[in-house]
Amino acid sequence: MKHNKQIFFLITIIILILTLTSINAVNDTDTTTTLTKDTTTNTADIADVKTNTQSNEKKIEKIQNNNEKIIEKTQNKTTKTIQNKKNTTNKTAKTYSQYTYGYQDLYNKVQKAKTGTFYRNDVYMYLESGNYNITQPIYWGNSTTRILKIYGNNHLLDGNNYQNFITVEKGYSLELIGFKIRCTNAQRGSVIYNKGTVSIYNSIFLNSTATNGGVIYNDGGTLNIYESSFSNNYATNGACIYNNRGNVYAEDTYYSFNRAMRGGVSYSTGSYTLRNTTSKNNYASVNGGVNYNDGGNLLISNSKFLNNEAYNYGGVNYNNKYMANLNITSSQATNNQAGNGGVNANYGSMMIQSCDMNNNYATRGGVNYNFKILEIKKTTFKNNQVSTNGAVNYNDKGKITISDCTNRENIASANGGVNYNNVGRINTYYTKHINNKATRGGVNYNTGITTLDYSSLTNNYASANGGVNYNDKGTLSLNNVNSTDNSAYRAANTYNNKNGIFYAYYLTSKNEKADIDADIIVNYGTGSLSYNKFIQTNYKNSILILSKNSIEKEHNIINLTNNTKITKGVTTTFKSPVIDTYTSDINIYIGSDHIGELTKNSKGTAQTTYKFTTTGLKSFNIYYRGDLYDIYINQEVVLSGPSSTPISSSQSYNVYSYSDLLNAFRSIKSSSSNKECVINIYKDLKITTMVIWGDSYNVKKVTIKGNNHVINGQNKYKFISVKSGHTLNLENVNIQNCNCVNYAGSENNGGAISNKGILNIKNSAFKNNKANYGGAILNYDQGLITITGTTFTTNEATMHAGAIYNNGKKLNITSSTFTGNDGLTADIYNQDECIAYITSSTFKTLSNKNYNFYYDILNLGYIELNNNLFQVSRSNYYYYDLIYNDRTAYLLSNTYTGNLKTIVNDGYMDRNDR
Repeated sequence: MKHNKQIFFLITIIILILTLTSINAVNDTDTTTTLTKDTTTNTADIADVKTNTQSNEKKIEKIQNNNEKIIEKTQNKTTKTIQNKKNTTNKTAKTYSQYTYGYQDLYNKVQKAKTGTFYRNDVYMYLESGNYNITQPIYWGNSTTRILKIYGNNHLLDGNNYQNFITVEKGYSLELIGFKIRCTNAQRGSVIYNKGTVSIYNSIFLNSTATNGGVIYNDGGTLNIYESSFSNNYATNGACIYNNRGNVYAEDTYYSFNRAMRGGVSYSTGSYTLRNTTSKNNYASVNGGVNYNDGGNLLISNSKFLNNEAYNYGGVNYNNKYMANLNITSSQATNNQAGNGGVNANYGSMMIQSCDMNNNYATRGGVNYNFKILEIKKTTFKNNQVSTNGAVNYNDKGKITISDCTNRENIASANGGVNYNNVGRINTYYTKHINNKATRGGVNYNTGITTLDYSSLTNNYASANGGVNYNDKGTLSLNNVNSTDNSAYRAANTYNNKNGIFYAYYLTSKNEKADIDADIIVNYGTGSLSYNKFIQTNYKNSILILSKNSIEKEHNIINLTNNTKITKGVTTTFKSPVIDTYTSDINIYIGSDHIGELTKNSKGTAQTTYKFTTTGLKSFNIYYRGDLYDIYINQEVVLSGPSSTPISSSQSYNVYSYSDLLNAFRSIKSSSSNKECVINIYKDLKITTMVIWGDSYNVKKVTIKGNNHVINGQNKYKFISVKSGHTLNLENVNIQNCNCVNYAGSENNGGAISNKGILNIKNSAFKNNKANYGGAILNYDQGLITITGTTFTTNEATMHAGAIYNNGKKLNITSSTFTGNDGLTADIYNQDECIAYITSSTFKTLSNKNYNFYYDILNLGYIELNNNLFQVSRSNYYYYDLIYNDRTAYLLSNTYTGNLKTIVNDGYMDRNDR
């Protein structure tokens, strides 16, 4: 018996050894990737997998190959890392792979993978058809398995607006390939909360919400994103991504219609890189329409930003804190907007290089609002706009360096068509400025330090002062600058205000023109003009340089060609194109012959008279002692006078009836000679039809002297319509009771007069006239109106401007009185992009009249109100305003009485009369 037991025990041992050997052989013949497709149980082990994989091998292999190609495609653009890793894994490692058939199946198999022990740490999950409504978050950590890869195969996961998807712990990795998810919700990172490493390929994230990081919260981890899109996500901070001192790299990604308070796409305090990305229609209700870089490093290259917006600062990027760094290269920003900085707002260090930033908009800083350090290289800025200052850059006590850039067709409604420098420093080198516009400073408005070196300025414009530069108590320096065809109302190149310091060295100015004072430079401050050249090829005896304060001067050359011919033997007055209060000893030469000195008149103009005795091209030369200015005027002298039609003595017409007036205009229009005609009125007139002052062949200027007689519209007629190219002067004319409300077309505006030409009114009166717009006068198209010493009383508009509606080029009013006029705007309506100067005038209401007006003056363009008196009262004044400004207004030394004193500003306003 004992022997039998020993034999049995020996046999048992032999069988056990053979069994273990068999199992060992099975494991040795396993493939490197063991797959399980088990829909009925979760207890299959690795040995079971081998028997179940034969029928699925080809299908699985195809899925793996397709999805691995996605990884290869996205990463090959920048790195071979993942491909190399894949090749190594295929050769040496075993992985754990599973199909999933719904979210609960995915969750369970991830949990199982965490409990398994594998040769390598790779876990693959392949999503197949099923219900992928998220029921509970996945936690990827606390496992010997380290790498989880999920292939979405375009199946959609849905968080139903209350679930988070996955958390990745430090030391763990997650890869999402072909993944789609929507409507997740969490406090931080509603799709992914990451402390480890997350890589995302060819995936879509929609409609997710969190407090921080609407899609992903990267908490000190590493996040890589390739060929993916994020749309309609929301967070308080970072609608798509919140990067908390981690590292983020995104390439070929697309962000659209995401929203946040800060960072319409991302909020980052770490390292963040965007390459070849597109961000479109994203919004931040506070700052950073796309990116909010809070003290981190943000690198952007080859990316596009379209139609993004922030309510306050940075329509695209908000670079916060002094240690923050933002670098943008080879990128485009188009149609973005913000309150300040339509593209960028910078409080740290920022660099822009080789970019195009066009058609952006802001209140201040159409592209950049800078508080610290900004460097711009080889970048084009075109068609950017601001409603106030700095169409490209608003520099607020910071420093901007600009080199090799182009600024073209940018517009500031107030100041600085390119740059507004607020007590900061702007240095510009080798940069082009073309067709930029502003009210003051077509290119630069400076209250700090601005330098412009080796740059060009062409066709820039200011509707008020400084076609290129307005220096307002700052320091402005021009060195080796070419300035051509710029224009302004005053000073087409530089307007240097009181207490400003202006230096110009080796400046070349060519054909710069202004309307009044001086064509090129107006100086009320100090500084220096040295080795500059001023050229005009169509000189018309205007002043080029006006200096009312002491300024150093040396070796300035002025070359002028006067195309107005003068007559041999006729005494002609010549004046210097320079008015300089602090210069004297000015000598004049004809060729090399000294003929005397110029003497100054009461306005500081240096002039003399001379009579040429021979014909031909003459050189009229003026030299200022000490080589301050050398002026060369080329002037042609002809035998019979100027080639243009001579103006004969003025033709007068005496008028005693309205028929006489109409006949006078008929005669003037048909005149064969170029005469300046004067119409004298010697009796009150009653209008029977409107006069059209236009289509005159030769005569272009008419003066009507009313001698204080009345022209009466009989409450049904308009007086006159002035057309383009024609001038009407009115002196001592009283125009009353005109009414054009029922006239056709544009003539139903401007009750007494509508003007498209030049209208000068002096010492006249408009009373009880009525129209739809402009009860007394309408100015439109390119019309110019100057009004002096005139009264406007109880005129009325059914719409705006009881007295004057300005929709023309310019309106200038001095020493006039507006009383009892009414309309939605009682007295003056200044339309968009129009200019109005109102000085030393009085505005008042009548106590016995019921008014309809909402405003006394309404401005949508540019207006200066200087030394005026407002005596305007309303019993219900809480609902009405004295002045409403929606664009640019300067209120200087005005006086306000009466109970209607409210001044509303929705644009830019500068006041000293509060």
